[in-house]
Amino acid sequence: MKNLWIWIAIIAVAAVGYFTVSRAPAETTEIKIGVIAPLTGIAADYGAEMKAGIEAAGGTNVEFIYEDDKCDPKEAVSAYRKLIDFDKVGLIIGPACGSPQEAIAPLMKDSSVIAVVPSAAPKAIYAASGENMYDMQYTLETEGRFLAQKLLELGYKNVALISYQNAFSKTLTDSFKVGYKGEIAKEISFAGTEKDISSGLLKLKGTEYDAIISTDISFFFAQGLEKLRLLGLEKPVFSSYAVELPAVRPLVEGVAYSFPGDSVENGKGAIYNIAKESVEFLVAQARACRGDYACMKARIGKTGSFDDDGAILRTLVLKRIKDGKPQAY
Repeated sequence: MKNLWIWIAIIAVAAVGYFTVSRAPAETTEIKIGVIAPLTGIAADYGAEMKAGIEAAGGTNVEFIYEDDKCDPKEAVSAYRKLIDFDKVGLIIGPACGSPQEAIAPLMKDSSVIAVVPSAAPKAIYAASGENMYDMQYTLETEGRFLAQKLLELGYKNVALISYQNAFSKTLTDSFKVGYKGEIAKEISFAGTEKDISSGLLKLKGTEYDAIISTDISFFFAQGLEKLRLLGLEKPVFSSYAVELPAVRPLVEGVAYSFPGDSVENGKGAIYNIAKESVEFLVAQARACRGDYACMKARIGKTGSFDDDGAILRTLVLKRIKDGKPQAY
């Protein structure tokens, strides 16, 4: 009989402990978020903006574990494996670059990991990831169609298209072509390894076009606008949201670009703001569900904030860089 009362006492103590833990405020639970970003390399400025936005969001008992993918798919896979297998994270922000996104997405299928991408991305990554990789900006297909529509609305019915041979540029280029009902007078594609793109741009000589669209910021890093000017090929230039990056702005005076219309006007670019929003979104899901994957998936599905391709519902607007600063077009 004495032993029976001892066991009852033990069970009672355990029950009290269980309910004390289960009723603890969600804010006291530590949340680990892995971040895959290009912290070094040609896209380091992109990674720096991501990190700044993430750190600005912060959060009580939130730990960020950063992994540098250098915008390289192999590096991104290694970063993902470390975060999942060693750091045991269930939430990820990134990758930011197209090729790393395509490399990681299939690894997430049938996993209990949720990732949010703070950049425009191909819509295919959502299905490829088993619907575990969400886009916090909009799909590249949406952005390409938007740019095509805006060029037509502005009366540019004859354009030169400058693209690069990478996943981001290819998807944006293909979607622009689908949406653009004018004439693409000339298309030039760069590998990204050229020391000087002037010879490629010479192909525009003798071609009639009203405007130029570039589907990759590599064109601007290669001094594309200055080379167009020197070759006497200046025309209005259009591109994507990435021209707002601090390192790109001095190279894109006058360039018009697509941009999330509902982004906060705080002097920061889309990458900073959406990275910040990504933290706030993931933390909210983790707090509400105490990190339970099935609960978070169900909760995200009920928000009504994402389309069928896992991209958040946003408006797009056209902006331009004027006097080194982003302005409404």
